[in-house]
Amino acid sequence: MSFQQGLSGLNSAAKSLDVIGNNIANSSTVGFKGSTTEFADVYARSLNGAGATQAGIGVSVAAIAQQFTQGNIETTANPLDIAINGGGFFRTQMGGTIQYTRNGQFSLDKNGFVVTPQGANVTGYGVAANGQILASTPTPLQISTTDMKPVATTKVDTSINLDSRETVPTNYPFNANDATTYNKQVPVSVYDTLGNSHTMSLYYVKTGSGTWDVYAGADGSEISNVNVAKAANDDATAQAARAAWTAATKASPQDPAAVAQALSDYAAAASSAVSTAAGSAGATAATVTAIQAAATDGGNTVGATPDQVDQAIAAAVSVPSVPVGTLKFDSNGALSAALMSPQTLPLSVAFPIYPATGAKETLAIKAGFNGSTQYGAD
Repeated sequence: MSFQQGLSGLNSAAKSLDVIGNNIANSSTVGFKGSTTEFADVYARSLNGAGATQAGIGVSVAAIAQQFTQGNIETTANPLDIAINGGGFFRTQMGGTIQYTRNGQFSLDKNGFVVTPQGANVTGYGVAANGQILASTPTPLQISTTDMKPVATTKVDTSINLDSRETVPTNYPFNANDATTYNKQVPVSVYDTLGNSHTMSLYYVKTGSGTWDVYAGADGSEISNVNVAKAANDDATAQAARAAWTAATKASPQDPAAVAQALSDYAAAASSAVSTAAGSAGATAATVTAIQAAATDGGNTVGATPDQVDQAIAAAVSVPSVPVGTLKFDSNGALSAALMSPQTLPLSVAFPIYPATGAKETLAIKAGFNGSTQYGAD
């Protein structure tokens, strides 16, 4: 009897070592849950029942219990790797069989389905267009790999607090390149009809107690300047000259003199279009002269392109800025529709896309200010 008791202890200890070894071997296995060995005493029984002084006859392995304690969470370079922090399982499906796992190492198969390393489909619930999860039977998750149609920005909501303690800038008029001419700048990303990202900046200039002018900038330049700089895009003579330059660069054999003359012709046409637009926008004679000089220099630069000429001209443009609207606050720091009347919110911003990308040349953006205030601190 004593031999059997000792042997049962050795067998149980061996099984416990097997479990421990398995835990150690899988210490780096993602989603693995360790196990513990549970032992039970063994007692002899007789038809007449056990006596009060009967000794046990050994030990046995009652169960190998899996432990579901939280493991370590690590970061990876795979955006589809997911860890569960707390209770729960990932539901997977393979060949009609439903399985559950804590291993969140997922990837996409050739059809765009989210799968486990074993090839099982990860299942889940669909989502409506408004982001609401649809209550239905779980289905395999599929991520579309086709390009999404871009959606142009049409609305920008800004909730801002303008510090009532700010003073009216002593340097004026407003200049987007001079931070001393405005009190606050808030940039926001907007997207054109081709999905290209642009930066629309809203500049706030305090003009009096509770009154702030709002200016808009496009990719770092105030929109009045951008609208003048892009005048050549709508000028037939300038566009014909650009087409002639393109044809000259494609000629075989290429005639350098013809290319240079075509560039000079474009610079002259662009200079005329932009100078006229600048004059209409209130530019000074000095600014018009600077535009013409920049165009001439660009047109005479060997190897330059019409785009580079446009950049040189744009850098010389400086016209009076026009605010897109005015915000007025009451004595409680809230926006006042009555004080702003007849102006209404949201403000309309005609955001120019320049240089041209092939997208719609102007984005009509509504700038809202719901929840904006004017208190004593940010």
